[in-house]
This record gives sequence, structure tokens and C-alpha cells, in this order.
Amino acid sequence: MPVVAYAVRLLALTCALVACGATPRPHPQADLRASSPPPSAAFGFHAPVVLQNASFRWGWVAACFARRDTDRNGVLEVIRDLHGTTSGDELEAYLLLNGRAPELVDEFVSASQDGRFVAIRSGGRLVVVDAETDRRFALPDDGRDLGQAESPALAGPAVRFSLDGRASMVRRSVAGADVMVIDLFTGQADVVFHTTEAVTRLELLAEKVTVRLLAPGVVDSSIATDLKSGKCRGQPDAFFVARVGPDPTKLIEVPIARSLNPPTERERVLAGQGECTVDGARVIASSDGQHLLAAQPSIHGKWGPLYWTRAPATRRFCP
Repeated sequence: MPVVAYAVRLLALTCALVACGATPRPHPQADLRASSPPPSAAFGFHAPVVLQNASFRWGWVAACFARRDTDRNGVLEVIRDLHGTTSGDELEAYLLLNGRAPELVDEFVSASQDGRFVAIRSGGRLVVVDAETDRRFALPDDGRDLGQAESPALAGPAVRFSLDGRASMVRRSVAGADVMVIDLFTGQADVVFHTTEAVTRLELLAEKVTVRLLAPGVVDSSIATDLKSGKCRGQPDAFFVARVGPDPTKLIEVPIARSLNPPTERERVLAGQGECTVDGARVIASSDGQHLLAAQPSIHGKWGPLYWTRAPATRRFCP
């Protein structure tokens, strides 16, 4: 049986995970290796990885790994183009919660801006995971992302989060669509809006839910893009999005009561910019500019398990 080599050719991820920015560069004359802090325990797999999102603050990573040589060319390999489309070996989605075994999931859906709540599809169900308590909420969706059928160019995630511990989603039935707001601390779910039209966009704010509607039988072809879809799509390096026609959707603003939950702070997560840590590990992402998520070099190749570190990022020691 041939030995499977571990390799990956991933183009540099952009800063499109949560917000744009760049990891600070060290002074070019500084010798950083002497004072590099020790890394955290490694987790994940010795395999090519495509990051979906992560939170150092709450201790989780959503990523896709290529663990099997599915194209049978003797190499574990993932190739990603400028628009985020991947080819090569088949990727599988995992949720890596701090201190727990990797959990194979259908796909990562979205996360709250503070990083505490993670929405995934698992066993065909839409589930929200509280990363602090591991409590799980199975949400009553019909398995579709918002806009998947009506606005395929810019399909939105099925769950929208606010910074006060609430989530919004759409529950569809033969009678129409219900827009729901769910308190993730108490589990209380309220229907705040009902419509017989298609809901293509949804945004949850402190005092309102904004809803974009599309009349029955109308297809939104007003947006052109070369951004590809896919459950394990990498972050695109460049893509084109433009409105090429009148917007056929209708905007509805639904007022809601303010939550009694205290608001939290956003966690700023930036994708890697082709940098490495001072010991040569490839930087996958950074959290709040302080902690780096890196792929640990190993005897199996340059893409080993993941770990968090506070070692500075640099281009000087990249392999």
C-alpha cells in the first residue's frame, strides 16, 4: 500500500471571516524565537484544513479537514481558487470544542459576534451550541438557508445572532413563513412576523428585525457574483458582487422589545495573511490581535493539528 503524503496548496485566506484587518508585523530586526510563549495543547487532525470560523474566547474552531485520499492520487491535497471553491480530496466539516473530541457535523452555519453561540447542521437538524455550557438548541427550521432558492447569489445563513444572546430564524410551512426570535439563555421562542411571501434576508438588531421579502414566483436576479457556494468553501481572496438590476425585494422592519440580557463585546477574528509563527507554524487566524490559531508542523507534513498561541506572527521563519 503506498504511503499517503500530506500536502496542501491553499491560497492565502483573506480577512473576510468577521472583519477586515491585518495581523501586526514584528519589527524586522527583532529575534522573536527566544521569547516565544508556549502554545496550547494541539487539537484536530494531521490533514489539510480549511477554516470556517473560530473563537479563542470561547474555545472552539469550525473547520473542514481532508482526512481521506478520495481522489486516489496518493496525496492528501486541497486546492482552493481565488473565489473560495475547493477541489482535490473531499472535505468533512468538524466542530472542535475545547477539551472535547472532534465532532463531525453536516456543516458550520454561523456564529454570534461574541463567539459564544455556534450554529451548525448536525444529523439534518439546525442546532445552536452554547460554547460555554455545551447546551444545545434544536431549532425548528426546514433545512434551507435564507435566500438559497430565491437569491442564490447571496444566500444568507439560516440563523442570525445579536449581541444580547438572541437569535432569529425563519420557520416555513404550507401556511407561509414565520420569523422567530429566540432567547438563547431561556429558550423562549416568539413569532414576531408572519408572511406568505419568501423571506430572502434577515437581520436581528437590539430593537428590530429587518426582513427582506420576495413575492411568490419572483426570482431575484438583480445580483451578479463569481463567489462560489459550498459548505466547506474557503474564504475568498477576491470576488465580484454587483447589482445588475432593480432590487425586487421589499424591506419590512419589525419592532421587538429590548432584551434584558446584557450586551456582550464582539470578538474580532481575522483570517491568516500567509504568515507563520516564529517556530514555523502556518497562521490560520487571529483572535482580537492577541492569540493566533496555527497549524502545527509535524512529521506528517506542514499541516498538522491546530493550536492557539501568543507567539508573534512573522514572514521571516515561514517554511
